[in-house]
Amino acid sequence: MALMHAAYFDVSGTDSGTEKVFCIGGLVAPIEKLIRLEREWLAMLANYRIHQFHMTDMASGGGAFVGWDSEKGKECIADIAGMIHRHCNKLPYVLLEMDAWRKAKAVYDLSSSYDTPFALCGMVFVDQVRKWAKRKKIQFPIKFVCEDGDKGRGNFARLCKHQFGFEPIKETKDLSALQVADVIAWKNRRALLDALKHKKDQENPSLFVKPADTAAVIYSILCSLDKVATRPMTGRILDYENLSSVIERAGVPKR
Repeated sequence: MALMHAAYFDVSGTDSGTEKVFCIGGLVAPIEKLIRLEREWLAMLANYRIHQFHMTDMASGGGAFVGWDSEKGKECIADIAGMIHRHCNKLPYVLLEMDAWRKAKAVYDLSSSYDTPFALCGMVFVDQVRKWAKRKKIQFPIKFVCEDGDKGRGNFARLCKHQFGFEPIKETKDLSALQVADVIAWKNRRALLDALKHKKDQENPSLFVKPADTAAVIYSILCSLDKVATRPMTGRILDYENLSSVIERAGVPKR
C-alpha cells in the first residue's frame, strides 16, 4: 500500500554579515510514522517539563533549559535520537557557506530568484527530496512544511509554485515535527562550522577540505555527538563552486 509522506524542515543560521554557515535541515517520513512521532514528542516534552523545544536554547543553557546539567542534556538528546531513528525515513539537509553566498551575490543578479539564503537552500532542499522520492517510487506528492515567518519564505514559496507547481505549507513551531527539524538543522550547521574550523586550523592555510571530505567530517561529528545520523542522511554542501553550479543551472544571469 502506498503511503503519503511529508517533509518538515527548519532553518539554522541567518544571513547577517558575520554568519559563517546557513542550513536548512529536516526529515521525511510517512504520515503514520509522523503521528507516532507527535505522540512520543509530546510525552517527552511533558516528561522534561518543556513547552517547546529549541536546540539553540538547549546548547546555550537558556530558556527552558536553565539549570540543566550535562547528563540531563545527554539523556534528552538520546531520547530525541531514538525518536528520529524510529520514525524518520530520511534526514535531508542543505548547508551553505555564507562567504560563498556573499561572493555569489556580487557576481550574479539574484534579486528576482535566490534573493535570500532561505530561497536558495529551500529550493535545493525540495529538489533533493523530490529526487529521493522518485528513486523510492513514492507515488503520492510529498507535503512540504516549514515554519511561518522565516526571512525569505515568501520568495521561496513563489519559486516553488513556479518550478514545482505547489507552495509549502506554513505552520508554527508548536508542531512537533518542526521542533525535530530544528534539532536536525542545528546539528548539521554545527557540524559544518566545526569542519570549517578544522580546515582553518590546518598548518597549511592553502589546504582546503573538498566538499566530499567535509561531508565525511560532518557525518563523523554528528555520529560522535548523539547518533542522530543513525537515520539515512542526504545533503548538499554549497561552497562557491557548488553554489555557482546551482545558480547557473537555474539560468540566473551575471551582473
